[in-house]
Amino acid sequence: MGVVVIPCLTSVKSTVAKRLTAAYVRSAKPGRYYDEHGLMMRVLPTGARHWIRRGTVCGRRVDLGLGRCPYTNLAEARLGTLSTGS
Repeated sequence: MGVVVIPCLTSVKSTVAKRLTAAYVRSAKPGRYYDEHGLMMRVLPTGARHWIRRGTVCGRRVDLGLGRCPYTNLAEARLGTLSTGS
């Protein structure tokens, strides 16, 4: 029998995104921030914040706008993401 080498699992980074919080949404710098179920918050250099649901239709990636902050809060964006399907 040969020697079996098992790779160290502690060196593998987790790809699971952390859930966004309301405090983090208010203080986020420009960029894209991912929540769960395809929900993404995009912060523009001007400070404008937009909620986007990223999914697929007929095998193609589509981005569906769910509203702007503060008109649409985090809880409403999550509900909008779940109501648009998986």
